[in-house]
Amino acid sequence: MPTFSVIDKHIVAGPPSNVAYNFSVTLEVLDTQEKTVLSSTSLDINAVGENDTKAYMSAVKKIQPQSPKFQDFLKDARGKIQSYYDNNYTRIIQKAKTLSGMERNAEALYHILSIPECCKGYDAAMKEALVIYQKYADIEGEKLLMKARAVWSPGDNDEAATEAAQLLVGISPSSKAYKDAGAFPLFQWARSLGEGWYIPADDELRHIALTINGGSMNYDESSIDAYSETIANIDGNDGFTKIDPVKGKIFYKMYSSTELRDGRA
Repeated sequence: MPTFSVIDKHIVAGPPSNVAYNFSVTLEVLDTQEKTVLSSTSLDINAVGENDTKAYMSAVKKIQPQSPKFQDFLKDARGKIQSYYDNNYTRIIQKAKTLSGMERNAEALYHILSIPECCKGYDAAMKEALVIYQKYADIEGEKLLMKARAVWSPGDNDEAATEAAQLLVGISPSSKAYKDAGAFPLFQWARSLGEGWYIPADDELRHIALTINGGSMNYDESSIDAYSETIANIDGNDGFTKIDPVKGKIFYKMYSSTELRDGRA
């Protein structure tokens, strides 16, 4: 944000009257971590408005990013930013390692990923970032897996299944816990289809069936075709077979996320 210093202010007679300002506008590029100014410049701007707020808004609009002075300011800032990271990347990497050792991996990634690609320490930073991210993914994945097991084991109901599935979706494929999530193979398969996919609970499947024909379990041809078209439009597969010579179209076999009862499917 620019900083405004008022050099002069006076009222311009009307009607309507206006407020006239002569500003010195200071622009700065700051290093928020080190609390230091990397580059700054000042611009003299005259602005007029019906009131103070409109005069300030007018002044902001008069800042010209393409002006030589503004471009020199940005060039100087870029050079100082690069110089800062070239001289301090080893310290930043070491700080990230220390934070990771304290299991503050998200904070460690924040610091190490701040090193820009144009700096000579970028490759070393990215190499270490991969190590830290793997540790982060493993720890967070294990936490999610443990939570999923905790809610599913005693629950064995629609609510528990939905909660467990939502937890498993958050496990990164790069996490060691991703393989262990094979204890929930159907959930893992659904997740592999992409973001948002999950195995519906028994009551959700029943809701789908009941809405095919206005809440009736009698499947007339037009309702079945409408249902099949809806499924196809969202890139799914038709939920009916078409091979039964007597019954015509019938449901494929489907498993819900709450199918398990007393150790049996």
